[in-house]
Amino acid sequence: MSSRPLPPAARALAAAIPAPVAAARAADAAAFAAASEHLASLDPARAGLLLGGMVRSVLEERHPDGLATEDLQTAVEESVRSAVRWFPAPDPGVLVVLLTSAFGVHDAGEETTRPTPLDVARHAPLLLAHLLDGAPRPFAGYLAGTLAEIQRAETVEMP
Repeated sequence: MSSRPLPPAARALAAAIPAPVAAARAADAAAFAAASEHLASLDPARAGLLLGGMVRSVLEERHPDGLATEDLQTAVEESVRSAVRWFPAPDPGVLVVLLTSAFGVHDAGEETTRPTPLDVARHAPLLLAHLLDGAPRPFAGYLAGTLAEIQRAETVEMP
């Protein structure tokens, strides 16, 4: 990561994101509820950007030859199947919005309802928990890499 310190909002997100992902991987409903509620209380735009970047990075590394629609459909189906054992009513529609948004192909104008910050804070960690099984790097590598990528992009965009 860059030697430039992260802004407070990014530090708060970097500290908050691991807990719901770890709770989802452990199928710990109580810890997941508390951690995802905390994550939802933080900057929703930055949280979505960071979580989406992590999802995209994991998927791109798991599918180095490119992603097909079937790969994304499988990710949604397997994430729901994995979560339904301990998380009440995972929403495949929210997962689809998260995936398409992560790749910049989601048209928000087509949606009648957008996922709430709590929907994002619950479903992105569910998706990450599933995708991290068999991923080429550990969770911390995706978090650090995505933070560095966002920091680089923000530095380039600033005059």
